[in-house]
Formats: sequence, structure tokens, C-alpha cells
Amino acid sequence: MQLDYTDIGRRIRIARNNTGLTQGELAKRMGVSPSFVGHLERGTRQASLETLVNLANELDLSVDYLLAACLKNSSLSSEQIPYTDKQLDVMQEMLAHLDFYVRSKR
Repeated sequence: MQLDYTDIGRRIRIARNNTGLTQGELAKRMGVSPSFVGHLERGTRQASLETLVNLANELDLSVDYLLAACLKNSSLSSEQIPYTDKQLDVMQEMLAHLDFYVRSKR
């Protein structure tokens, strides 16, 4: 199975932006370099399971959210979704912003 690191990176970037963290701030919290965070967000580096768990914890996400596009038993397959990739990206960003808003009101 091939993981889509570009999609994982996009999810990381969206979540980081929603928390208001810079790449440098997130890197410091994780104990990695800012360039490593940048590589993860661009999908040019592979993340270990430990790194994914650390990211999920720092960004208040679940690991399955980061891996959603890679999960075989995801609740929706691409054949069931009548939207373009661009439309799905916009919807995903909207949901991430909504989730951030809801969490900030707690």
C-alpha cells in the first residue's frame, strides 16, 4: 500500500494553521526542525508512526484524521463522492476551520 504523503501533509498544514502555530513553533513543540515540518507538509518526507502520533497530539487531532485518505475502510470511497478533488479540498478546509471554531468555544 502506498501512503499519500501529500494529502497527509495538507491535513497537517490545515490543522497547524487552524491552531495559529508557525512551522517553527510546531517544530519546537515536537523537538524537530522547522524544515522537517515543512517537508512533512509538502509530502516530501515520510513520517514515522511516532511522529504522526506526536503531530496528532500537538495539533489536537486523531491519527486517523491524518491518515483518512489512506484508510482502506474509510466511510466514503472516491467512487461514492460526486465531487472534484478541488471541491473536496475546500470542504475539508471548511470542516477544519469549523472544528477549530467549535474547539475554541469550549
